[in-house]
Amino acid sequence: MNKKILGIDIGSAFLKAVAVKCDILSGRVSVTASALIDLEAAGGLESSLASLFSDKGFKTGDVIFSLPAGSCSFRHLSLPFSEEKTIDEIITYELEPHLPDPIDTVIVDSLPISSAGGSTEVLAAAAKRRDVHELSQAAVGRRIAAIDTDAVPVALNLLESDAPCGTWILLDIGARSAAAVFVQEKTIVHVRSFAWGADHLLEADGASPGTKRNRLQHFQEIADTLHLLGAKGLLGTLPSHLYLTGGGALSDSLRKDLEAFFKLPVLVVDLLQRRGIAILAKHPVAWDGPLMNQALALALRGMTVSRGLNFRKEEPSAKREPQGLRGHLPWTAIMLALFFLCIGADLAVHYYADSRKLGILKAEIARTFKGSCPEVTRMVDPVRQLEQKIKEAKNLPGEIEKGPLFLEQWKKAMDTQPEDSGILVTGITCNAISLEINGEAPDYEAINSWKSALEKAGSFADVQMHFGGGKDMEGRKTFRLRMTHAL
Repeated sequence: MNKKILGIDIGSAFLKAVAVKCDILSGRVSVTASALIDLEAAGGLESSLASLFSDKGFKTGDVIFSLPAGSCSFRHLSLPFSEEKTIDEIITYELEPHLPDPIDTVIVDSLPISSAGGSTEVLAAAAKRRDVHELSQAAVGRRIAAIDTDAVPVALNLLESDAPCGTWILLDIGARSAAAVFVQEKTIVHVRSFAWGADHLLEADGASPGTKRNRLQHFQEIADTLHLLGAKGLLGTLPSHLYLTGGGALSDSLRKDLEAFFKLPVLVVDLLQRRGIAILAKHPVAWDGPLMNQALALALRGMTVSRGLNFRKEEPSAKREPQGLRGHLPWTAIMLALFFLCIGADLAVHYYADSRKLGILKAEIARTFKGSCPEVTRMVDPVRQLEQKIKEAKNLPGEIEKGPLFLEQWKKAMDTQPEDSGILVTGITCNAISLEINGEAPDYEAINSWKSALEKAGSFADVQMHFGGGKDMEGRKTFRLRMTHAL
């Protein structure tokens, strides 16, 4: 299974694009297509993107763009929070006093610098909402995974590879603008854009000494930024390297002048070679490392889900919420559905609880009925059947002289019967003096237990027990208990 990402670097003069394919199982990354388009000759950004997306090598895949660093604002902020979610919520308002544009016209993101004692140092970046919207409109129909800015993706790729841990600078020199990324201890501490590029710097080649002094003045702007960052405590040491990328890296004289001015080794970046990435395009690909570094870094960001700036976090401003009653209908329908669902769930829970209580009550009634009327084999309506048995007991002739006395004494006797004794009463004789109970029991121990319980109850006196000689078909013991009513 393969994943495809398009990295598109939009410069001041050229559009650079790289298509990268990653084998998800093996993790192997390869370049499948690249393009270098002159924006002016193609008729602008929208026409250039339309031409690019019509190319077979760029028809599919998620897209990651970069905005020129010159259209963004960068500020160092110290926030009294360490939670990423809290920082995302308040950083826009913390940055507002430092912005040249109204807060509702920008989109803000940040890169962490350090965190200690519950506070966090961040590099905040703001991009114009208008630029993000125009870029989204130019790429309509394609999924934009992220929108970054100049030089930052290349710097992050260097950090993920074998870049030194100390202080260094990445200088991205384009045709008409440049951007510098200042790094210390594997962390980007500042980004600054410059309004000059390779076209301005290379004019000094072979020109008068006065023209060449202009080049050195541009270099001095970088040196001044270094001194300012050192004064603020953001850079503790002087840089040990200067990495060079972009079209300006192709000039040998420019590299030599940078080395002479900063007295540092200047290293030209080639991410393709540095990361060991192969080119597996079906057609020959013209590759110029310094020119294509940014586009390749953007595509690699989509593969590794590495950190970086993303001005695509918010919903595009062109996508507006539906207005009026019609716009609220879907939400109203969802809320009503949830309301009725909750009511139905509540009714179902109550019905289940009531059914469970009713089942327990019926089971208790059945147990009581079977214990009181064991001779009844079919139970239809236990309450009415038990009422009928009570009426019959009150009207028993001969052996039972007083119905109320019988019921009272019979209840006292049955209350003393041990639970689960297995005793079955087969006959009752009651008069004003005594109560006689005939029955069957599984063993003699059960009868003795009942006799002891009757004696302890105090409702009867002279409890006598007689065992019959016979057994029923199940081997149960027959017995007779005779007792007198206690006075």
